[in-house]
Amino acid sequence: MFYAFLKGENEYNKPFLLIDNTKNEKSSTEIKGVYEEYEKGKKEETINFKTENNNIIPKNEDMNYNIYRGIKITKRKDNRWQARFSINGERKYIYGNTQKECFENLKQVFEIKQIKLEKTISFYEYWDWWYKNHKEPFYKEGTLKNYRSVFNNQIKPKFPDKNIKQITALEINNFLNKMQNTRMKEYTYQFLKECFKQAYKDKKVKFDISDDIKKYHHKRKEGTALSVEQRKTIIEKAENSIYDIFIFYLFTGCRPKEALNIKVNDFENELLHIKGTKTAGSDRWIPIFEPIKKLYEKYKNSHTETLFGISDTTLKRRLGDFKKICGFDFKTKDLRTTFATMCAEKGIAPRIIAKWLGHTTTQTTNKYYIKVLDNFEKEQIKLLDTTFDTTKKV
Repeated sequence: MFYAFLKGENEYNKPFLLIDNTKNEKSSTEIKGVYEEYEKGKKEETINFKTENNNIIPKNEDMNYNIYRGIKITKRKDNRWQARFSINGERKYIYGNTQKECFENLKQVFEIKQIKLEKTISFYEYWDWWYKNHKEPFYKEGTLKNYRSVFNNQIKPKFPDKNIKQITALEINNFLNKMQNTRMKEYTYQFLKECFKQAYKDKKVKFDISDDIKKYHHKRKEGTALSVEQRKTIIEKAENSIYDIFIFYLFTGCRPKEALNIKVNDFENELLHIKGTKTAGSDRWIPIFEPIKKLYEKYKNSHTETLFGISDTTLKRRLGDFKKICGFDFKTKDLRTTFATMCAEKGIAPRIIAKWLGHTTTQTTNKYYIKVLDNFEKEQIKLLDTTFDTTKKV
C-alpha cells in the first residue's frame, strides 16, 4: 500500500494515487478527512467517459477502449471512487475523489507504466504482421501468393479470429481434420506451424504449440511417361499447328506456367532461361534442343509479350482439344515426366536431369519423374546378356 500526494487547487493536499493490494479499510479512514475537505471546494468536472453498469466506456473515439475493458469504477462507502482490476491474478485498486479523477489516475498509471497491461493481439493481426515481416521480404511472388491464398480462402472463412494466446493445438487440429483437399490441408498445416512457431519466438504466446499440430502430408501423384508411339503422335499432330506448345513442354520439361511466361529474350547463346519460382532451383538455364530452336524461329517475331502469347485458360482449352486429336489422354505434367524419362533413356546423369527440371536434389526427380519404360529396360537387360553369356558352361 502507498500514497502519492500532489499540491491541489486549494490549501489542502490532493490525494493523487492510492494502490491498495490488501483492501485495508483502515487506510480509508485515515484519508477520509482529507477527501471530505477537498470535496467541499471542488465542483463536479465534466468527464470524458460514461459508465454502463459501472464499466468504463470512453466517449472520445481516440481512446483505446480495449485497455479499460472489464474495469469498473464504483463509489465506496467513504465517498471515494475506486477502480479495481487484476494483473496476472493479482488484484489492483486505484482511487480518486471523483469518478473523473479516479479515471484520470487510472489513465496515468497506464501511461507512466507503473502498471503494465499487456495489449492482446488477435490471430489475424499477428498473421498479417508475421506475413509482412517474416515472409514478404524473403520470398518470391509465386510463394507469397500461396500464403495469401491459404489465409484468405482456407483460414479466414473457417477459423475464428480470437486472442492468439487462447488458441490451442487441439483447436487447430480439429480445423485441419475438417479440410477435404489434402494438398490445401498440407499447405495450411505448414503455414500455421510456421506462424505459431514464430509467435512463440516473438513472445506473443506463452507456449510453443507448433510441435503439437498434427502433421499432414499430401500424397503426390506421380506423372506418367508417354510411350514412344505416343511421343511420335504428339510431335506429328502438334507440329506447324496451334498445338505446338506441347512440343515445347515435351522437350523442355517446363512446368505449365513456366512455358506461358517464356519470352523471346529468354533465349541466349544456345541456352533457354526458365524463370521458375517454385523452388530455389527453379530459376535455371537449359539447353535449346532442336525442336525448341524451330519454335523459337517461328515465334521470335510474333510481337507478343510472351513467346506463345496465350493464357492459362487458353492452354487448358487447347489441351482438351489436342487430346481428342491425338486419341489418348494425357496431362501437361505427363510431358514433363516424359522429358525426364527421355533424358534417362539417353543416359543423362540424374543430377543434370534434376537441374534441367528445376529440382534442388535428385530425390524428387528419381521418385516422381524418371519412368524408364519396360521396352528400354529390356534393351538394357540384353546388354548384360550379350556381355556375360550366362548359358556358357565354365
